[in-house]
Amino acid sequence: MAALTADYPRVNYGSCIPQDTWFAAANQVFLQGSLILIKADGLAYVGVPYSTASAGFVLGHAAYALDTTGIASSVASVVISPGTWGDFDNSAAADAIAEDDRGKVCYLVDDNTVALTDGGGTRTAAGRIHSLADDGSSVVIQFEVLR
Repeated sequence: MAALTADYPRVNYGSCIPQDTWFAAANQVFLQGSLILIKADGLAYVGVPYSTASAGFVLGHAAYALDTTGIASSVASVVISPGTWGDFDNSAAADAIAEDDRGKVCYLVDDNTVALTDGGGTRTAAGRIHSLADDGSSVVIQFEVLR
């Protein structure tokens, strides 16, 4: 389980929701496949760790890489892919998602990892658990706006 360090094309498990663009916050590095958080200021962020203190919600993942380092907020836009996507890393130990957790809400640990719990109110909801890899290592998420 680790945050992304390079682009990671996601597997599409079906989506009727089209990609959309959102103005990006300054000084963000959106890797392809990174989970994207929309904060209260209406801008797209990617960061570690995600927190409920950020007052945001997840819409999907970055369809393409974008680096806004040194660029002012709202100058560049990130393309976000909503729908049902995988394969995101599963958390570990008591936080790990199991097969019988399908349909439950999962929470962001970082831009590539999701967990079953909200970490005592410190994590933002990512979406609903669609399915799990046979070995339990990765999770397919149905993105929806959970606030």
